[in-house]
Amino acid sequence: MRAPLKKSRFRNRDQQAKTDYMAEPELECLIEKLEVQLGDDQPQPRDLEALVSEFEKRCEPIIGDREKSRLDLAVAFMQMGLNGAAFRQLDKLQPTCGTYWEAQCLKGQFLIECQQYLEALELFKRVVATGKCPLNIRKESHYKKAQIYIRLGDQRRAAREIRELEKLEPNYRNVRELKKKVSDSKL
Repeated sequence: MRAPLKKSRFRNRDQQAKTDYMAEPELECLIEKLEVQLGDDQPQPRDLEALVSEFEKRCEPIIGDREKSRLDLAVAFMQMGLNGAAFRQLDKLQPTCGTYWEAQCLKGQFLIECQQYLEALELFKRVVATGKCPLNIRKESHYKKAQIYIRLGDQRRAAREIRELEKLEPNYRNVRELKKKVSDSKL
């Protein structure tokens, strides 16, 4: 049983990735129609894939080259449990797009939510390794890598990521709590 999205929840969905987008009215309307079509019943995978595919086709002329709308759509898909559709939208944002780095951070967050920690870790490693991402994305990537290493039980690497993050910004988010988790687990 899928709960329909609420507009306020949709607009403020991913605070961890620090994104707060407003969907285009036409896109928001299409998202609401998709939710109605999905209803409370779980459609068969084949039917669902066809429905989502048709929905994506209808959205394309509305989204066009509006990068923020594409990010909105990815967030909406993820909220509906349509992970494949969410990743397809994020994959359409190329390195030349202004929102590419935000999309990578969002993709990493989605991977974490799907418990695909190793894939998320590799993504955040690539983001940092490029040296081209903005400072805020680099800090978030180190933060996420530290969280993942803690979850995977690799305290040494988590501590290294925390040190890198502290070099960039000593008081970033709850880095002190992460540091405490690492030191507590070493005892």
